Amino acid sequence: MILGECWGGFKFEHRQIILARSGVIPKLFKLPQIICSLLGKKLHSDGRVSISDKKESVIALKNWYD
Repeated sequence: MILGECWGGFKFEHRQIILARSGVIPKLFKLPQIICSLLGKKLHSDGRVSISDKKESVIALKNWYD
């Protein structure tokens, strides 16, 4: 799976459609957060990673996918 993030706005109209058609999934910030939680870490919205006191199970990934 390849994850990508695209910018929107002026000169970037329809870019997310092109990326989605090419197989890149635009803007999936929750997936990296879930993966970090499986490893006992917390990914913050500003990109910082910290140690979490709660380690999630694989069920969290299944719930995200559903």
